[in-house]
Amino acid sequence: YTSATLSVQGPAAGVSYYFDDASLVEIPEYTTWEADANALIEAHRKNNIRF
Repeated sequence: YTSATLSVQGPAAGVSYYFDDASLVEIPEYTTWEADANALIEAHRKNNIRF
């Protein structure tokens, strides 16, 4: 990646707060998320139900 966006939201106007520390770490790309999600859907949502 060549860029990053950082967004910070605080409390309502007039409320004071302190910002002590922050860090930025790289999170590895999750390339198999769709296959993993589909496997969970098959296992849990498309299962037989017994009452």
